[in-house]
Amino acid sequence: MVMKRKEAKDYGTKKMVEGIFAAGQHCLMVEDIITSGMSVLETVASLKEEGLICDRVVVLIDRQQGGRAILERAGVKVHSVLDIESVLQVLIAADSISADMVQAVRSFVADNQIKSVTLPTVSSSAAPPAALQCSRSFADRMASCENPVGKHLLNLMHTKQTNLCLSADVTTSAELLRLAELLGDEICLLKTHADIVSDFSADTASKLVALAEEHNFLIFEDRKFADIGNTASNQYRGGVYQIADWAHITNCHIVPGPGVIEGLKKVALERCREGKLDRALLLLAQMSSAGNMCTEAYTNETVELAKKHKDFVIGFISTSKLTKDEGFIHCTPGVNLTVADDSLGQQYKTPDHIIGSLHNDMIIVGRGIIEAEDPLGSAQQYRKAGWAALKKRQT
Repeated sequence: MVMKRKEAKDYGTKKMVEGIFAAGQHCLMVEDIITSGMSVLETVASLKEEGLICDRVVVLIDRQQGGRAILERAGVKVHSVLDIESVLQVLIAADSISADMVQAVRSFVADNQIKSVTLPTVSSSAAPPAALQCSRSFADRMASCENPVGKHLLNLMHTKQTNLCLSADVTTSAELLRLAELLGDEICLLKTHADIVSDFSADTASKLVALAEEHNFLIFEDRKFADIGNTASNQYRGGVYQIADWAHITNCHIVPGPGVIEGLKKVALERCREGKLDRALLLLAQMSSAGNMCTEAYTNETVELAKKHKDFVIGFISTSKLTKDEGFIHCTPGVNLTVADDSLGQQYKTPDHIIGSLHNDMIIVGRGIIEAEDPLGSAQQYRKAGWAALKKRQT
């Protein structure tokens, strides 16, 4: 049992959260009443700072003014004993309230609906719970990965000594191939957006694959599939880009449910050579842009689906460490050595923070490299920073 103080005292433990608990444990919150849900969200933020998992609250009375919806959008499931309408019904049945008062209460509730609140922030500098921290090398983690592409990627990062993924968000084949040639020796993964390359063709894909083999990196098409399984299968297998033919890895949202994973896996299985998968999937569990809609409940469900499809899913696009399973690779975007954020809401973190403090595995860097005056020098700088943070974590 734990208790959250309204404010930390200046004596004793001086903690906001008191009690007996361990990081990584689930905490069921108990509240007397909810109106906007803000007090519950503040409690969630404080408990998360201590490494606790908080996704459910039991309340005595729900005032039905929007708090339940706000909390559930934030990933907190609400279980209420009573709500205002049920209280009114009991009072009406007992003839203990006038019709005018009933109408007044209902009108007040209807006229004072709360649509949103400013969510409290959880410190992004906090390390993950001890149970999620990892100091083992990528080579040692290979045995925990069930997908051949995932094993290959872990081995590649270990032997090449790089955990840098280049986000090559350029609009011509010439520029994409130039970056792959120039920076291929520094990276473990090249992330592409084929649909923004105006002249992308089968020839572009063929040359990209050849460069990947020459410079020893894998190709990750950042397609973000988010349709029903059958449609996703057709998008992955065919269409203009025929992604399955050239991209070792792709990714998807789980918004449509497990069908999107199953549809993509079906295409990967069609390509099996001697029963060995040569394609893999990353799941989008969290995003680095401000105001994104990836709630804690959504993220938790993403992790559960990954565990059920471990033969195909090799990890996550995430901003934090999500599971202690060392077979999953955590790839983090929004990494920059110098910029805090941009005009479109992208929020940046340093390699040392992402790899060293948060225990993620791979940094995804785009503009910090491709918009630099010296892209090669910048890539080398990011590679060095990412790998140094990893080695520091492992000591």
